[in-house]
Amino acid sequence: MDYLKRYRVLESRDLDALRDCAARQGAPIDLQLEGPRRGFDARFSSAPLDTLSLLHATYGTVRSRFGTRAEQPEDAFLICLLTEGAGRFEQHGAGWDMGQGGAVMRDLRRPATAVQDGFACFALKLPVARLRRQAEALYGPAAGNREVRFDCGAALDTAAGRRFRDTLHFLAAQLDADEGFAGTLAAAAWEDLLLTLLLEAVPNDWAAEGEGCRRATVLPYHVKRARDHIHAHLGEKITLADLAAAAGCGYRTLQSAFAEATGLPPMAYLKAVRLQAAHEALAAAGPKDGVAAVARAWGFGHPGRFAVDYRRRFGCSPTETLRTRR
Repeated sequence: MDYLKRYRVLESRDLDALRDCAARQGAPIDLQLEGPRRGFDARFSSAPLDTLSLLHATYGTVRSRFGTRAEQPEDAFLICLLTEGAGRFEQHGAGWDMGQGGAVMRDLRRPATAVQDGFACFALKLPVARLRRQAEALYGPAAGNREVRFDCGAALDTAAGRRFRDTLHFLAAQLDADEGFAGTLAAAAWEDLLLTLLLEAVPNDWAAEGEGCRRATVLPYHVKRARDHIHAHLGEKITLADLAAAAGCGYRTLQSAFAEATGLPPMAYLKAVRLQAAHEALAAAGPKDGVAAVARAWGFGHPGRFAVDYRRRFGCSPTETLRTRR
């Protein structure tokens, strides 16, 4: 299957062109082909989200080998989810047999090697600073006080793994359906969700620390502070970290308390409030306004999904609301 076609940055049978492209996208590799080159057919895509980019790469049916050096260490990880082929990945004395549906976590600060057959994968470059912000938002400030370590790979056959894998594939389909998705409020929310699911799916020290935390007592004003932040910044990007900082506690703690107080988790509450704001905007729309523009303005990047959620909430379509007011 051809993923992220709208965001293609390379189509080439030139090996050097692929190496240069991978380096520009922040995933440098010293790739070598084994056997005949006739199966080499490289395609590389890069779709921007908020602060990260979702990548997809394929080398065709050829067998390849890559190695990396540590002369230019980078404080980041690269997670790869295979969509075709298989192989073997090794780093820092640990190895992982790569297969479709599984994930490999590559530490860009350390050298790595791999052998690949008919390789294609999704990839996310993950700066440690960005991961640390997400961990602190989820598990509280203490989670950011230790060095993070990930397992070399994850089978993704757990409930958490399937959620991460399925969400990533769904997001890729939405990106291909809407080239204006990047940079929107919805893109920031998707990035937040992907990082949250990743920390749950791939074994790591942060998640283990979070599981051992006891739930703190949260006074009602913590929930109120998070709710007030949502309403004050409704038209802006709001992340898990923003809500945790506004509330003054870890997001996992806030999530439970918020649901008890409002009946919804914080991000579901945010979506509901934005849906109401979109409804009011459509009700007051002028003759030149359209459903897609209103939906995008309130963080709904996919018109079809917006229409489904809108009808479920208000009993009519966004277009019907627009027509009624004209």
